[in-house]
Amino acid sequence: MILTIREAHPFDLSGFERLFNLIEKLHRENLPSRFRQPLPEYASTLLSETLADAKSKLLFADLQGRLVGFVLLMEKSLVSHPTLIPAKFISVEMLAVDPEVRRKGIGKELMSHAEAFARAKGFPELELNVWHFNQAAEDFYARLGYKTVRTFLTKVFATS
Repeated sequence: MILTIREAHPFDLSGFERLFNLIEKLHRENLPSRFRQPLPEYASTLLSETLADAKSKLLFADLQGRLVGFVLLMEKSLVSHPTLIPAKFISVEMLAVDPEVRRKGIGKELMSHAEAFARAKGFPELELNVWHFNQAAEDFYARLGYKTVRTFLTKVFATS
């Protein structure tokens, strides 16, 4: 198995679209009150905007010429607030690995490259969000040493 982690290119659209649709479907099926099916051109728009954004980085896992995973990173910052320390960090916006090749170290390799990217740019930490229905993702990140630092709760009111 020859796995290469590389930067995204415009010609990666079909592979990106396939993997993005897996994530989108997972979220839509598990939390239909929050997620809806995006317009068909959304993946193309997201790819082109990401490639043009100096504060974003999209890395692909290429397994012998086939895109089998990606991680989307964005530079973010906490604004100055009387109770918060201003901070800059890299956010993992999305991570996807093709179900056919999961549990073969591809996600771990993508995250290793994400961490190296953040360190090389001088960022002190990597941050990410996981929807609570995605226990597999929570377990994956915990195995990599990520800790929960905040829990976001919601209450849905009954409609009449």
